[in-house]
Amino acid sequence: MGKILLGTSGWSYEEWVGPFYASKSEPKLQRYSSIFETVEIDSTFYSYPTEKTVLGMARAVPPGFVFAAKVPREITHRRALDIKYGAAEAMDRFVKLMKPMGDAGVLGCLLIQLPPSMRYNPERLESFLERIDREFSIAVEFRHPSWMNDEAFTLLRRLDVAYTIVDEPLLPSRVEATADFAYVRWHGRGKRPWYNYHYTEAELRGWVEKLKELQGRVKRVYGYFNNHFHGYAVHNCIQVLEMLGMADERHKAVKTRLENYYLMGGVGPEEAALTASPEEKTRLLSSLVDIPRFKRAREIPEDQLQLIISTENYVEAKVKSYTVVIDAEHKVIAHDCDDWKKEHGQKRLCKHVVRLFLTLPEETAIPMLRKLKEELQSWSFSTEI
Repeated sequence: MGKILLGTSGWSYEEWVGPFYASKSEPKLQRYSSIFETVEIDSTFYSYPTEKTVLGMARAVPPGFVFAAKVPREITHRRALDIKYGAAEAMDRFVKLMKPMGDAGVLGCLLIQLPPSMRYNPERLESFLERIDREFSIAVEFRHPSWMNDEAFTLLRRLDVAYTIVDEPLLPSRVEATADFAYVRWHGRGKRPWYNYHYTEAELRGWVEKLKELQGRVKRVYGYFNNHFHGYAVHNCIQVLEMLGMADERHKAVKTRLENYYLMGGVGPEEAALTASPEEKTRLLSSLVDIPRFKRAREIPEDQLQLIISTENYVEAKVKSYTVVIDAEHKVIAHDCDDWKKEHGQKRLCKHVVRLFLTLPEETAIPMLRKLKEELQSWSFSTEI
């Protein structure tokens, strides 16, 4: 069985101060590497690193930590991997700069991210890969749909290059192992930009079996969350580690800190400490709904909710002009708002259902939510009232 290494794309984000980092002055890579075992260096995409920077990163992390590094856009975008325009020489320069990290045993692989405008061009990719120094393992990320064909995957297998499996709006999440390691990137499913997206627990669970499948086929699986806005990447990464049974107390403490931050409306732990901690039902709800919907649920006035029936296993209510029925005995939630009708197949709560749970007394809501979270796949989300 291969080893799974999960982390984020980049680590030095100012907006992570509060939800993840204690202060702006905190040594970020040291803090990050005390929680995760790997990271994708994003800054190398924008410019070549200095030798001092590479050595500093290699020395800042504990034994066993592994970097992946994005190849500079000078090579992938400006020179478009074209050896006639010096792409191979530019790559050799980058490989030489990264060598101290490789010598220290902390560089896992390099990521070549093709520009979105680069259509299927196997000859150019093959010429580039055959010309460059292959001292390090390489993954390639396609951005244009024309690359999604069997011939491209056959080429990668022949050259021993990993196909980068993605979760994004424009390309399918096709699972292909084309080398002795696999590379996965979660970009988010937002619109503008993709990365401002917080994956739901249900969406992440769909990836667990894919990761386990890859684990059985390769020596190592690298996975990086690129949805860095608001620290979502950190939170989603830890959620997947939990689902895989790989999370420890460090991860759980960070996850709690992040969830408190989100549920308090984006205030830091110091401010949150001045108010009551989130109730258990709030924490349970946070695993069943995304943060924007949770916030909208709290904004629904109490006078727009009317309880019709409320027992230990059955609740019926009016929220605004809509009806919500929760039947815990038969594991059914029935609702009739437009969002619910569009998304009930995803088993994600909408703001009206969340508002109802928030209003219910704890002795009614918490047992229902525990059952819902633990047995989500066996529940039915119906639109028939």
